[in-house]
Amino acid sequence: MGNSLLKIIKLTNGVKVFFALLIITSIPLLGGCTKAVALPEISLEEEPLFYAHADVCGDKNEEDAYLSRASMYVIDRAENKVIYEGCSYEKLLDWNGHKGIIYQRDGGAPTNTIYQYISLDENGEVLTEITWALYDGDENGVFDENDYYEFNGQEVEYAKWQEITAEYMEMAKHTIEWEEIKDADKAK
Repeated sequence: MGNSLLKIIKLTNGVKVFFALLIITSIPLLGGCTKAVALPEISLEEEPLFYAHADVCGDKNEEDAYLSRASMYVIDRAENKVIYEGCSYEKLLDWNGHKGIIYQRDGGAPTNTIYQYISLDENGEVLTEITWALYDGDENGVFDENDYYEFNGQEVEYAKWQEITAEYMEMAKHTIEWEEIKDADKAK
């Protein structure tokens, strides 16, 4: 888990009780204290929690990322702050000079997959958003020239879509896999 300690803390808001993931890093501050980042949207102690590390901003420094059933956070290690908030369909990308986040979501009616590539600057600001999608319009289980394809919100012909999305489709195959945070990694 690198140099972070995870702690599940119980918080109360009136009668509602929820849990938050607290990441405590070993970055020393004045007086020997450490910094902490609370991620309140990661909210159920019993759900699986995941983490990954990668240089998603292209600043030559790895960021930490944490994932729950619904939320994903990228944390700048040096600043110890959340620089990107996303969803559980996202994975980190640090492959072959490409850095950022890949969103991939499979859906139905008709069968489809929607992708998005997001590049970030060192502050987590979005620099680039590229979206592409494919829809099995005839629902025959095969994506071919008889189906519907989009690139950045515009419908494109099948052959053109294959050409302009080839690099992005390859990037989507090389995302960083999430690792589950086991109970032994959590300090309760």
